[in-house]
Amino acid sequence: MTYSIEDVQILTAVKISKIWESILSLIAGITNDAQFEADLTGMTFRSKDQTREAFLDIFIPKAAFQHFYCPRLIRFGILAKDLLSVVGRFNPNNPIQLFIKDRFLVVTSNDSSGRNYKLNLIESKPLVSSLREIAFSTKLIMKTEMLAAILDDIKVLSGKLALNTIHGKRNTTTFGSTSDIGLALVTISQKQEDPNIILHSTNLEKCQSSYSIGTLSQLVNLIVKSCEFVELEYCNEGPLRLKFMLFGNIPIQLFLAPQFEI
Repeated sequence: MTYSIEDVQILTAVKISKIWESILSLIAGITNDAQFEADLTGMTFRSKDQTREAFLDIFIPKAAFQHFYCPRLIRFGILAKDLLSVVGRFNPNNPIQLFIKDRFLVVTSNDSSGRNYKLNLIESKPLVSSLREIAFSTKLIMKTEMLAAILDDIKVLSGKLALNTIHGKRNTTTFGSTSDIGLALVTISQKQEDPNIILHSTNLEKCQSSYSIGTLSQLVNLIVKSCEFVELEYCNEGPLRLKFMLFGNIPIQLFLAPQFEI
C-alpha cells in the first residue's frame, strides 16, 4: 500500500506491535468504544467503564513512537476489540504502522507478511475530562507480579477487595476479602532491602477502603509482563489509583471508586 504523508491525518509507527496490543488490551478491559485525541505531543485516551467505577487514563507520548506525525489536533474513535484482533495478526516483535486516511484507520507493516487492514472509524466524541487532584494518604510501590499474585489469591473467595494499612515502625497493609465461603488475607510490610516493595508509606494511623476486584485484577494481569513496578495509592474510604509506565515510557493511570457496605 502506497501513500504520501500529505494524504494522512495522523501517522504512527512503533518498533514492536505488542506496544499497541498491550494498550488496546487495557482499553478493551474498560470499554469497546475507544476514543482518542492526538496532537503534536502524542495521543490520549480517557474513559470510564460501564459501571462508572473504573477510570482509565493513558497518554502515549510522541517519544514512545518510532515515527509520529500529527500536525493538528484531531479526535477519532475506533472499536477497541476489532483493532486489537487486527493488531494481533502481526508479529508482536515487528514494527507496525497505524494511520488515518479518509474515514479509515489503516493498519499495516513493512515486513514480508503483506498484511494491510482498513477499519471503519466510529463516531468521534469528546474525551472524558481528567479527574481532579486527589490527596492520597497511603502509597505503595511494588513489583507488578507481586500485586497480580496477591489479587489472584484474594479473588478466589470474593469479588471485593478490602485494603487496610496500619502505620507503625514497619507499615503493614492487608489485602483481604470475605464471603459466604470464608476469609482471605494477605499481609505485606516493607522489609529491609526488599526487592519487591520499594516504598510503603502512610500519613494516617489507620487507612482502609474497599474496591471491586474484577477490573483491577484483570488490568494488572494484562500489564504484568510489560511493567516491572506499579504504584498503588488510596485514601481512607476513598478512591484507589494505580500508576505504571508501560514499556518504560507510556504513563497509565487506573482509578477505582470505593465500595461501601449497604
